[in-house]
Amino acid sequence: MKIVNPRLYTFGPLKQNKNLDGQSMATDIVNILVNRGAVKVSGLGIFKIVKCKPRGNRTLNGRTFYIKGYNKIKFTQTEALRDNIQKYGN
Repeated sequence: MKIVNPRLYTFGPLKQNKNLDGQSMATDIVNILVNRGAVKVSGLGIFKIVKCKPRGNRTLNGRTFYIKGYNKIKFTQTEALRDNIQKYGN
């Protein structure tokens, strides 16, 4: 799992490169997700790609239709982030 530190985009040696911003950080996270399947962002949480299996479903009329399998992104937040959201979110 690759660890990305969002603070590097505003502080430290990467600050000299003016092209680094939130958009480039999001692009980096997406690239790592595609290549490795998971990425941990310090201070935020873990992003993972989860595969959803194809499944059948029925309409109210009783007709059966099928939903294709797909990939989705799952986010698990850190405890500190969850606590801050609960404390300051309201």
